[in-house]
Amino acid sequence: MLTFCCVQNVVAQVSYGVFSNGTLTLYYNDKYNSNSMIYWSSVAKDVKKVVFDKSFAKYKPVSTVAWFLNFVSATEFAGLENLNTSEVLDMSFMFKNCYNLSVLDLSTFDTKNVEYMTGLFDGCVNLTTVFASDKWDVKKLYDLNLDTTALEKLDGGDTTVVIVNEGLHDIFKNCSKLRGGKGSTEGKIIIDGGESNPGLLTRKGDKTVLPKYSGVKPYVVFNNGVLTFYYNDKYPENAYFDFYFKQDSIDSWEINPFADNVTKVVFDESFKNYSPKTCKSWFHDYINLTEIVNLKYLNTSSVTNMSELFCNCTKLKSLDLSNFNTSNVEDMTEMFAHCINLTSLNFSKFFYTARCLSMYAMFSGCEKLTSLDLSSFKTSEVYHFQKMFSKCKNLSKIYVSKYWTINDSVSDDDSRYMFFDCPNLVGGKGTKYDPEKINSKYARIDGGESAPGYFTEK
Repeated sequence: MLTFCCVQNVVAQVSYGVFSNGTLTLYYNDKYNSNSMIYWSSVAKDVKKVVFDKSFAKYKPVSTVAWFLNFVSATEFAGLENLNTSEVLDMSFMFKNCYNLSVLDLSTFDTKNVEYMTGLFDGCVNLTTVFASDKWDVKKLYDLNLDTTALEKLDGGDTTVVIVNEGLHDIFKNCSKLRGGKGSTEGKIIIDGGESNPGLLTRKGDKTVLPKYSGVKPYVVFNNGVLTFYYNDKYPENAYFDFYFKQDSIDSWEINPFADNVTKVVFDESFKNYSPKTCKSWFHDYINLTEIVNLKYLNTSSVTNMSELFCNCTKLKSLDLSNFNTSNVEDMTEMFAHCINLTSLNFSKFFYTARCLSMYAMFSGCEKLTSLDLSSFKTSEVYHFQKMFSKCKNLSKIYVSKYWTINDSVSDDDSRYMFFDCPNLVGGKGTKYDPEKINSKYARIDGGESAPGYFTEK
């Protein structure tokens, strides 16, 4: 059993929590154990249920910022009537990334003094319904943060200053299943008034409208550390339809609530029939990912952007891209950057780069790679080579073919630090790494003393 306190000043009565068998119970009394206080965040991922004890009703917090941030296993909040929010000024990130939560009853919340709700429900990917009552008053929130963006001209010129709604940022970000009580799919953080005044909250007692999907769509299912990609019309209960998963999205899948918790990615065979136009940042910051299964079912023939695709996958040791068709890819910026444990990287003969414009920091920080076979790479259109191989400390061989060429318009600045901190790199005819020669002038097949380079011909 773990007991922790959420205030620093020791008084006769304090708010604190007790965590036991997956349940976090919050109290406000003088019976806490001051010797076993811990931060709530340390048990966040293990909490399945949160209970507010009756004693907690005596407590009047002025902030609930990040109280339940990353409570990724929580499915129930009980006794919320015992949380007195009448004096709360800031609710930012309170329920962020509670992605197993489907229904939240906030009908007893008094929000008349709240000034900030930034990211309140961000990442609640399975949240379908949030109940509220007439106590849910956000007039002050909208007045303080300007319901409409304001523009102010400076010195009579054309320069403008945009006044941003600071307290209203990302409240419903990644809440693709959330619907208002009258079916609204977007709107203010108010009780849904239909087309005339849409909101994403539901009045307690109203019949809720659940999201409906039809036709074949791409979606993912996350379960016990495994993220599985599908493309069909079956939609299990825990299917997640990310709005970044649109074919025309620039930042497809870039911001998602699963990253820290995924250990394995699986592509179902159905996904081979989906043809995304971007894979930008799909697995960015998947710091616990160790395995990708059936990558052959990811159809990349229409993809134009692969930037940051595997960036910062720090536990990934190997990648087999033998099925990848990159004939339309224009951006490979930081595609494998900071994959510090990657030892094996297999490119296919179809890994063409004829349309690629940027390879900025593509392999930067891949410090365990010892060799790279880039013989399929065609680089005549690439203009950004900066940091491409920087900090590849153990890289000794880079194999290329006659298709590796540097465009005459590429400047020294366009390739600065290209080979920074690659001490073991040796060209095919013995040219050794020189820390003073780290731009594209040495990005060529080694010709010996007369034409030194760091590449080996294949």
